[in-house]
Amino acid sequence: MDEASRLLDLMIQRGVRPNAFVYSTLIDGFCLTGEIDRARELFVSMDINGCMHNVVTYNTLINGYCKTKDVEESLNLYSEMLSKGIRPTVVTYNTLFHGLFEIHQVEHALKLFDEMQHSDVAAETSTYNTFIDGLCKNGYIVEAAELFRTLRVLKCELGIEAYSCLIDGLCKIGKLETAWELFQSLPRVGLMPNVVTYNIMIHGFCNDGQMDKAHDLFLDMEAKGVAPNCVTFNTLMLGCIRNNETSKVVELLHRMDERN
Repeated sequence: MDEASRLLDLMIQRGVRPNAFVYSTLIDGFCLTGEIDRARELFVSMDINGCMHNVVTYNTLINGYCKTKDVEESLNLYSEMLSKGIRPTVVTYNTLFHGLFEIHQVEHALKLFDEMQHSDVAAETSTYNTFIDGLCKNGYIVEAAELFRTLRVLKCELGIEAYSCLIDGLCKIGKLETAWELFQSLPRVGLMPNVVTYNIMIHGFCNDGQMDKAHDLFLDMEAKGVAPNCVTFNTLMLGCIRNNETSKVVELLHRMDERN
């Protein structure tokens, strides 16, 4: 990044005015290397060098602050762009939603979602995935399920990530049968469970002592070409130990060794 900064300085010295794309790229680079203060300095220098901020520049820095969990500063930038008449995009909102859920500010995320709807910015599949994931991870399982049902009634497209998050949340609050029904509904909505979805459901069955169902699901994922990973094997082995099925642990170790 130091070399990139030197090139930027050289451009300015030679009278070549960098555009917003160049600045955004460098700001993103500093954010990725954890140099958020340098990213902010570069953002401020744009005005000094006669380059207008745009939505991409703001989104880039907002994302940088969210990654450092300084969501308050991200929200300040959001307010600033509104005051300048720069219209936020779905990327702006998705970034802020993710940041707010990460610091457990669920009510603030819900309020911001209302703002997004009133500003006529259309939510995307990634928005719904982020919301269902954020609600579930913060313990708002009932609210996540209600949102999920509403979105299905409205025929909004949901990805496997949203289904996986809700299945996980339902398992954690003891709604195993509901989680299983949701898992089984995946092919009907044109989705296939991935290794994460399988692991979640296997974990749910293991915790409930339903080792036969967990093992059947393990065989099902292999039959459907979904490769088990170390989480799959560890979950099954721990489930076998907890349910006094230690003889199956050796078998699983052999299966894992064969795959390795």
